[in-house]
Amino acid sequence: MNEHDNFFPHPTDCHYYIQCDGSRRPICRPCSPATYFSPKILNCVWPMDAACEHNDTTRPEILQSPICGPDRCTAPGMKKRDYSDCTHYFICINETFENREECPKGQHFNTRIQNCDDRCKAGCIKPCDIPECDCHCTNITIPCKCEWYLNNCTGKQIQCPVNEKFNPASKKCEDPRKVFIPECDCTCTNITIPCKCEWYINNCTGKQIRCPVNEKFNPASKKCEDPRKGNIPECDCSCSNITIPCKCEWYINNCTGKQIRCPVNEKFNPASKKCEDPHKGNIPECDCSCSNITIPCKCEWYSNNCTGKQMQCPVNEKFNPATRKCEEPRNVFIPECDCCNITTPRIVSCKNCAI
Repeated sequence: MNEHDNFFPHPTDCHYYIQCDGSRRPICRPCSPATYFSPKILNCVWPMDAACEHNDTTRPEILQSPICGPDRCTAPGMKKRDYSDCTHYFICINETFENREECPKGQHFNTRIQNCDDRCKAGCIKPCDIPECDCHCTNITIPCKCEWYLNNCTGKQIQCPVNEKFNPASKKCEDPRKVFIPECDCTCTNITIPCKCEWYINNCTGKQIRCPVNEKFNPASKKCEDPRKGNIPECDCSCSNITIPCKCEWYINNCTGKQIRCPVNEKFNPASKKCEDPHKGNIPECDCSCSNITIPCKCEWYSNNCTGKQMQCPVNEKFNPATRKCEEPRNVFIPECDCCNITTPRIVSCKNCAI
């Protein structure tokens, strides 16, 4: 047996690799800092030479704790998930993760609570892939694309089989010759773009299209026409400056979408729609209705709707959408985390040991 047969890529992290020991047990080993494991030469090399397949899930060690730490531990009773099997986990005994335990039937190990949990909530496998789980995903229509539908969880557009159309009543593809399917909704139209008189936008494709030379978009006929030959209403250019919550010295132009900062010592006045010196005029109190909101599938994280920044809760706490702050789930009721699209780690098969 070649000793190289005992080395395998980690299923989710390029910074680590799996080694099978003499007792046919998998051990997670770290590469040296700033290196990745190469599945081709079975060694740790520079990231550019590694050809690692999991770069989208890897990250510098300074950003997060390792997905699987060393095989030694210091806290007796500490638990660690078996990344090759959702139903098993390891317990720290005598400073090593040697004791492998199995969860009760129907449960998976939940790394967030460090214990076995209902497999629909544990997060090891996405609920939509478990038939017994209640998954609130659904298929919805796409305007003007009668043979296609959109899954609201994955966001993917999927085409029906040949000769079938999507039925919004049954939420699935069916043969229109065998079952009644409502008329395909195709309410696509062309609409005006403020201040861009020679352009229009299609509300189905979302594309902005420019009229031919010397023509303008006519909102009445919904098409481009020569203004010298027909009656085209005056171009609507109702652009305006609007406030930005919690950024009193800034405003946004609703046509360009650009955020613009006021001159020094001035603030934006929502009444006059321009920047003014607050010492010389009456400017209403700055609106700062910022709030923290949930992030799907990231129960320990929240996002601020003003800054857009994602922030992580302290250890052992989760974000509570009711109070809009991080709290410990053992001390207060926190609604179940909405997670319909958790990524499932890929399972690795060892040739000489089971992982």
